[in-house]
Amino acid sequence: MLKKILKVVGVIIVLLLASIIVLPMVFKGQIVEKVKAEINNTVNAQVDFGDFDLSLISSFPDFTFSIEKLKVIGIEEFEGIKLAEIGEINLVVDLMSVINGEFINIKVVEILSPKFNVIVNKEGKANYDIAKESAEDVEVEEAEVVTEEGSSFRMELQRLEIADAQIIYDDREGSMYAEIKDMEFILGGDFSAEITDIEAAMSIAALTYKMDGISYLNKAEIEIEAELEADLAQSKYTFTKNRFRVNQLNLGLDGFVQLGENDDMDMDLTFNTIETSFKSILSMVPAVYSKDFESIETNGQVALKGFAKGQMEGENYPAFGLDLSVKDAYFKYPDLPKSVDNIQIAVAVNSPGGDLNNTVVDVSQFHVELAGNPFDMSVLIKTPMTDPFLKAGFKGKLDLGSIKDVIPLEEGDAVSGMIDMDVYMEGNQSTIDQERYEDFEAKGNLIITGMDYTSSTLAYAVNIKKVDVEFAPKYITLNDLDMMVGKSDFRAKGRVEKFIPYVFDDEAVLMANLTLSSSLIDATEFMEDEVVEEGAVTEGVETAEEPLEVVEIPGNLDVEFSSNIKKIHLDGYDIDNFSGKVVIRSQKMTLANTSMELLDGTILTSGSYETTNPKNPSFDFNLDMRQFDIKKTVTTFNTVEKMVPLLKKSEGSYSAKFNVKGVFDDKMEVVGESLYGGGVLKTHQMGLKGFAPLEMLADKLKKENLRNPRLDNMNIAFTLEAGKMYMDPFDVKTGNILTTISGWSAFDQSIDYTMNSAIPSDEFGGAANKAAAGVLSMLQQKTGQQVNLPEIVNVRSRVTGTMDDPKIALELPGFGAGDAKEDLKKQLEEELAKKKKELEDKAKAEADRLKKEAEDRARAEADKAKDEAKKKIEEEKRKAEAEAKRKLEEEKRKAEEEAKRKAEEEAKKKLKGLFK
Repeated sequence: MLKKILKVVGVIIVLLLASIIVLPMVFKGQIVEKVKAEINNTVNAQVDFGDFDLSLISSFPDFTFSIEKLKVIGIEEFEGIKLAEIGEINLVVDLMSVINGEFINIKVVEILSPKFNVIVNKEGKANYDIAKESAEDVEVEEAEVVTEEGSSFRMELQRLEIADAQIIYDDREGSMYAEIKDMEFILGGDFSAEITDIEAAMSIAALTYKMDGISYLNKAEIEIEAELEADLAQSKYTFTKNRFRVNQLNLGLDGFVQLGENDDMDMDLTFNTIETSFKSILSMVPAVYSKDFESIETNGQVALKGFAKGQMEGENYPAFGLDLSVKDAYFKYPDLPKSVDNIQIAVAVNSPGGDLNNTVVDVSQFHVELAGNPFDMSVLIKTPMTDPFLKAGFKGKLDLGSIKDVIPLEEGDAVSGMIDMDVYMEGNQSTIDQERYEDFEAKGNLIITGMDYTSSTLAYAVNIKKVDVEFAPKYITLNDLDMMVGKSDFRAKGRVEKFIPYVFDDEAVLMANLTLSSSLIDATEFMEDEVVEEGAVTEGVETAEEPLEVVEIPGNLDVEFSSNIKKIHLDGYDIDNFSGKVVIRSQKMTLANTSMELLDGTILTSGSYETTNPKNPSFDFNLDMRQFDIKKTVTTFNTVEKMVPLLKKSEGSYSAKFNVKGVFDDKMEVVGESLYGGGVLKTHQMGLKGFAPLEMLADKLKKENLRNPRLDNMNIAFTLEAGKMYMDPFDVKTGNILTTISGWSAFDQSIDYTMNSAIPSDEFGGAANKAAAGVLSMLQQKTGQQVNLPEIVNVRSRVTGTMDDPKIALELPGFGAGDAKEDLKKQLEEELAKKKKELEDKAKAEADRLKKEAEDRARAEADKAKDEAKKKIEEEKRKAEAEAKRKLEEEKRKAEEEAKRKAEEEAKKKLKGLFK
């Protein structure tokens, strides 16, 4: 009996071990194919992964399916940019679901070392929006069927774990940026049950959040521990035990959230601070928390609480509120000589629910004394959605040099100077919109003097000699601005209108009229990469080099400024004496009567750049370019080289006066086919060197002086049409050879030029003259007349292909086609006409001689038989004239026919060798 039991157990063990080894091999291909098919059916992206594995050993009796080095790379707008790169994904899969084959049931998901790079571009397109349309997108009524039958996977999740995650969220449309470093997340529970307990834990080593260029969180530490009672059938989640920590601010959260069927939500949530020390609130200040925070001495009491209660559906919001109170607080770094004292803060945000327009934000008190410098602020905002009411005051005098005495600055950072502010505003936005300025109160001044700022994260220093701003109901007047940014200096004055509406309403238009002057603006310095500290936000996330983006003109600006700038340094070249008016209005920047000096020349320009269609911004400029250096132009401006490829092979100087209009693509590259315009190119001292079409012609004709012609003092008219530059015929003379060039070149570098060269016959030497002598001898023998080579031989060539790889077709007299052959025929006909005239003159002279002899004989015999002699003489005369005329006409006819036939036949045969 025992032997039988042991035998059965042994067989079971063998079979079990065999299944552990064999089953992954049997089903591996099936599962992998399902995964690949599912990915291909659901995403528009390039998805790749490294090795994969199936195992029963670690999770028996379930499969563990592992994928390593998963990459998701964007296409189209996000070509080459990685959305995700994941070190490893482990899925624990129910074995019986694989065996049954209907669907694959996933129990555990582990995502290890993921890196996510999420981008939303300015048009609102997100690189994570890669899901393909499914049947449920097209036919809502079929959604239930698709959910049950359209996918091969189902989730009965028991645990979700994310380890060592790095995440970047870059929303360029909303001007938001967030970065998460070293995130750990675990979510556990029985999600197959209708009611279950869920446990969640998350920690983030550093969270950075910026909006509109303002940093709200800088490498903040986050820790969350949450226990929820989840009623999955009713979509209700109740917080039972929770703790949220941001730096040293600890919050407790109680209540519930219930999700409705129509994207509505019901909630009853409250939160409050677990600790009431001022140090917990102070840890939320990025500049303070980042330096030796643990050693700070603090005092003062803090109360922070809030709630959200009610329904959220559409434009209907729950009631919510937040109260923050800080009393009698101070802080001081032990190693610094001064402190921040008498901190008093009272902030209340309240909304009764329903319409957000009922929300009231009241910063009733904000007082701080920074190293003895007091600063006070109060802000009250009502009816924010319809007609914002603002009541605000800012008053203080701050010695910036004292900041280093109360807060330790980063190494390499320094700031000094004085800020004196006393500003008060009260009124509704509508009073400004309706220009009822007397109903809006605004007064005060902001004056900054002697401010110097340097930072290890900024490539240049900032020095503000003076800023003087005066506030009034109608205007904000910039009385004076005098500052240095790096090597650049700026001086400005002017007036700004409708500032309050601009602050509260994204649709409001800010109006300004300014004057700007500078002795130097070093734009290259501003374009240099920012100085990024070690371990900054881009660490750990690989992104492709992104192309240029459209520089979009804001639609809510109506700004005019007159400029006078002595020098602008831009990417390796200088612009001198820039002056003119710039207008920014309705997403369009217009230059009026603008002049500048660059590349050894002067430009006068007017025109516009418009971004009402941000995918294809347009431009329309009139340019008057005077005495420009050709080499510098081609080297500096790639577009000019494409528009006028002839300049790439030229040297010297030129002027041009023309109009050009067209569009850019979304990468700020000129769309060649969109170019239209035209004008005149005037050369000064200009020579062609290495121009392939002329070099090929020189090789064909053995004429070296065709290679490097001069184009001095020429006026070349051209027209731009659909990206092609059509050049009117212009003459190039090299020695005694005159070449007329016309045709077009395109933005894509394709060309089609015709070159007609008039070459004197004495320019041909050697073999050409020898061949010509043989042909002429043959013509002379056939015609019996002297025939000479034409003084001018016309040669036509057509150049196609591209500027760097041209193709030339040469048409020479006698063996070419078209006009070259006709030119030869015309020259021979002219030669035959000349010979014909000579024969006619000779026959007429002979007839005159015979006539004279007959007349002499008649007179000698007149006395003998006057009447008879006269009759005879007249008869002989008539016969002689008739015979002479007949002979003359016969000789002429035969001579013409024979000469013409023989000349054409023999010329075609012999002249083929004339230019070999």
